[in-house]
Amino acid sequence: MRTTNSAQRWVAVVATFVLALGAARFSAAPEAQNENNGNPSILEAVHSVQDTLNTLMTKIDALGEPHESNVRASAGVFAAGGVGAVSLACPVNNVSDAPHMVRIQLVAGASILSQQTLSLGAGQTAQVVVGQGQGNLAYCKFTVLDGTRNDIRGAMTVGGGFTVTLVVPAD
Repeated sequence: MRTTNSAQRWVAVVATFVLALGAARFSAAPEAQNENNGNPSILEAVHSVQDTLNTLMTKIDALGEPHESNVRASAGVFAAGGVGAVSLACPVNNVSDAPHMVRIQLVAGASILSQQTLSLGAGQTAQVVVGQGQGNLAYCKFTVLDGTRNDIRGAMTVGGGFTVTLVVPAD
């Protein structure tokens, strides 16, 4: 069973607080530290446990899927297929002052029609384009892999030929 990052962080904060409280109690009694016959002091042990917990939390955070705070998606739009097929595109712009890795997905029905992971420099724009709709609901999904959704702006565009007839912003 997976726990949420907020639950993991809460456990780490409580554990760190308890360890720090214990360390403060023992550091207030230095004569107890001097009677340890060459063994590491309790405070050193507490610091070691705290470092281990911090390392563990970093590794646990790295295992999880991107958070919703990293994702933007457009509303779904019916994209005609066949003879009257429309062109679909997912433009994205990095609006932050730092480069970011962004995964761009064009989804139609239950299928990912196109997916790219790109490094976007500050102010840079890119897009994933599919030649035509599939005759079902389509939307664009943007995942910022090393930042937050506030670092990008995205949309889904629908059109034909060189004409864009609809722009649906991602929220």
